[in-house]
Amino acid sequence: MKPSVPALDWLHMAASFALVLVLLGAMLWLLRRLQQGQGLKLRGQERAMEVVQTHSIGTRQKLVLVRVRGHEVLLGATPHAIAALHSWPDAQSQPEEPK
Repeated sequence: MKPSVPALDWLHMAASFALVLVLLGAMLWLLRRLQQGQGLKLRGQERAMEVVQTHSIGTRQKLVLVRVRGHEVLLGATPHAIAALHSWPDAQSQPEEPK
């Protein structure tokens, strides 16, 4: 058995620690992207569906405004069901009329 060199032990331990920190940072970045609803989407890709706003109206009920392909849809969500309450064309996707 060879005697170990203390400097190499410290170098090996520091490299292992740096690797753990890099992996931890990558996992935190990935979890944040998944939590924001972006998933693993590449830059430049447009979303087909986007949650515009949510509003809680009770302990377990909420209203959700969703933008889907140029339309906005108001959804009512409960623990047992989701219902489309109203739909209209998206104001941002329509060109402004001249005055």
